[in-house]
Amino acid sequence: MRYIISRPWFWTGLIAIIAYIDIRALSGGYVYDDAGSVIKNVVVNGMVDWKEVFNRDYWGTEMNQIQSHKSFRPITTLTLKANYVVAKYIQKYQQSDNSEEEEQQEQTKQDLPPTWTFRVINVLLHGIVTGLITKSTSYILPSSSLSSGSHSTGSPVMELIIGSLFALHPVHAEVVSNITSRGEMLMSIFFLLSFLSYAGTRQACYKQQQIYNRQSKLIQSLSTNSSSILVPWWKRLLGIYIFPWICMTLSIFSKEQGATALISLVIWDFLKYHGNLVSLQRKLFISSSNTNTKTNKSIISTKNDDDDDDDTKTTVAAAAHDDATATTAKIERDEARQFVWRTIVLAVETLIVVGWRYVLNGESSPDFIVAQNPAGFAEERFTRAFSVTWIYCLYIRDAIYPYYLSPDWSGNSIDLITNWNDPRVMAVLALWYFAAQSLWSMVVGADTGGNPEIITNNSSIGSKGNTKSSPKDNINWYWNETTLRQINMSIWAFSFSPFLLSSNILVVVGLMKADRVIYLPLFGFCILEALLISKLLQGATTMRPAFERRKEQLFWGAHFLLMFQLIIYSGRTHARNLAWSDSLQLWESAYLVNPRSYHTMYNYGYELSLKQRYVEAEAVMRPNRQCDKANVLLDEAFRVIEEKRKEGGPRNSESHLSRSESNLLVAKAHCTEDYQEKGRVLYRAVEKDQTNDYAVNLATSFMEKMQQMEELQRGD
Repeated sequence: MRYIISRPWFWTGLIAIIAYIDIRALSGGYVYDDAGSVIKNVVVNGMVDWKEVFNRDYWGTEMNQIQSHKSFRPITTLTLKANYVVAKYIQKYQQSDNSEEEEQQEQTKQDLPPTWTFRVINVLLHGIVTGLITKSTSYILPSSSLSSGSHSTGSPVMELIIGSLFALHPVHAEVVSNITSRGEMLMSIFFLLSFLSYAGTRQACYKQQQIYNRQSKLIQSLSTNSSSILVPWWKRLLGIYIFPWICMTLSIFSKEQGATALISLVIWDFLKYHGNLVSLQRKLFISSSNTNTKTNKSIISTKNDDDDDDDTKTTVAAAAHDDATATTAKIERDEARQFVWRTIVLAVETLIVVGWRYVLNGESSPDFIVAQNPAGFAEERFTRAFSVTWIYCLYIRDAIYPYYLSPDWSGNSIDLITNWNDPRVMAVLALWYFAAQSLWSMVVGADTGGNPEIITNNSSIGSKGNTKSSPKDNINWYWNETTLRQINMSIWAFSFSPFLLSSNILVVVGLMKADRVIYLPLFGFCILEALLISKLLQGATTMRPAFERRKEQLFWGAHFLLMFQLIIYSGRTHARNLAWSDSLQLWESAYLVNPRSYHTMYNYGYELSLKQRYVEAEAVMRPNRQCDKANVLLDEAFRVIEEKRKEGGPRNSESHLSRSESNLLVAKAHCTEDYQEKGRVLYRAVEKDQTNDYAVNLATSFMEKMQQMEELQRGD
């Protein structure tokens, strides 16, 4: 049991791996964007030299081309390239053992490497991320946050809770089960490694400082130097500045969100050891001159007063106390100044890497589609501000209640907030108010009545050994400065900071909402839930004495509810894992959650047609049969295509326009009642793009139906 408790990171990582081990899911097909990131990526499939990874974006397009997505992720692409080579080798080895009949059956799939080789790596990466998440928890929460009477659960149990919540959360299925989203996990690994390096070194410095602070003799010898020099300078240089910087660089080249890694370190450092700006300012500008003056006067008065030995001893003790206070103040001032210096250095390091990354984009901007993010591209400021914030509310909903999960939220999937009469405005204002209160507490702190450096789980015990505590002491135990700091860490260092580049605040991104972007930010939500469980247990037994006799039941009841939540999460994760293994299942589940998206509607109908379920496909593709309105829009779309064809340029390539025109012709065929005209339209759709499987299958099915009708007529 001790072995299990002492290594929670191993067990939570194992839980994360087991949650996604399913033969059907691992051996599923390529779904969603996998064709673009793996199969058709010229770097991954070997059509160009692997060194081209440093000149092309994540989809294989040259970075200097105007149609480039500008998603430069060479670390992720290289892992996919290595994975592809291994997969092809395994495929070749398996085919050599198959019979000739089996080889003929697999003839159509011989160019596609087995997907399980990619998905196994993704599952292992998720296990590593979960283990690092669990390990990181020990630097955020105290060592005994969850205790109930005789059950001192301590930090290991808190780590197990947070790690298990992260491992089993259904939102992560889009990242783990989707090959294309591997960058999220690689980014998270380097992000967390930078934090562990920084936090471990920083905590070692702080612990040694506290040890020497308690030894008054050594304090005098260190009064002219910072106590952080007790840790060798090369360890501080490596653990605080160099290694986190390297990890941040690897993180940003795995996925762009890694650019905020060092920002999270600064926020954690600030909240962990300073708490608020007022406290930091007091430490920076505190003056020890008044204390030294008082100390000197006390010593002088001691020498002139030889009649009262008791008064002399009291004065000498006071002088020693004042001297120690002045020394402590100097140490705090040096510590605060070192924090400012660390912040400046980490900021410069971040700007260097971000600037380098920006230069790699070239002169053109990313080729985003406005319809994929109407909230971020909204022209009116009110609509943009409130609609984007409403998306944050939806992310919070998914973190708490992960039911409405879909790979696509483009177009009119989410209504924009355009006026004050929208009831969703209240939720947006509530979120703004909560964020403002949290930020304000980081400026001035909060009147919690407790000192974060001395508050412990026994802080309700009164002075002089009195075990009776007042209601005010109980409240301070339940809600103190330490708790406030942990909440702010969860929100700003581990939720908002990793989410910043996906928030549409600094830059407008190419998506309105996607489950994958809250993969790492969900760490903060897991911390908040663990804190809530901890405080509910503490508050129930402390603020209500009647619960003191039932703390055993409360303890096990709370953990039973947690286990029930994890079981529900496991079932939902299993379902999402299976959905991401098959395109039809994926778009069917997306259509059930979000039927308003035209992109979802098209993909679901397309997948149904591939399975020759044409009646269902037609019902999905035109649910209301609004052909009059559709024909007007189709005519306008055809005119736009002709204008783009005349304009030319790299964005308007003939292959891209032909596919778009072929899809429009298919849509036109759906709204054509004349069978002869419908056949001519489908023929033109296939003629425009013979690689459009949807058009080819639909035209083939239509021809078969026409032949059957002719045979029936002849028979009559």
